[in-house]
Amino acid sequence: MIVAVTGIILILFVVGHLLGNLQIFLGPDWINGYSQHLRDLGPLLWLIRIVLLATVLTHIYFTILLAIENRRARPEPYVDGDYVKASWASRHMVVSGLVVLAFIIFHLLHFTARKFNPQFPLLSAGLLLARKSDARLANATFLSKKMRANLSCAAVSRFLLMKGLSSLKTS
Repeated sequence: MIVAVTGIILILFVVGHLLGNLQIFLGPDWINGYSQHLRDLGPLLWLIRIVLLATVLTHIYFTILLAIENRRARPEPYVDGDYVKASWASRHMVVSGLVVLAFIIFHLLHFTARKFNPQFPLLSAGLLLARKSDARLANATFLSKKMRANLSCAAVSRFLLMKGLSSLKTS
């Protein structure tokens, strides 16, 4: 149950994060206002980050414990390889979870620590689009790469969410 609850908390964060980031398509005033609002949260933003980190670590820890319990419950593999109820997502949770973890680490290094992108030193006070003309000149390649990465992570998250929801129904 802990894995399901922490998973739902993380999915809610991803949805909120996506809605915040989609404001980039509404123009520079929207995204700059959103980023300023996050900065204005001050210590509350750090509290949210700490809670999210604790949620991620709790999710990982209890998922590993659950996997160990499952292996100990049946140390011998089944003779028949047909899966009656196990979906593709449930059989590949470890791999998809590692992909999501790698994406989270990269995303934090990229946007919080400002690594990997030569455009970041050019940003003024952390604002993505400072002038109206910048919105027209925004790097479409950068946005499309970010959108592809976000959509890939969303696809993996969908598999994780579907597995989490199905395990809630069967509990």
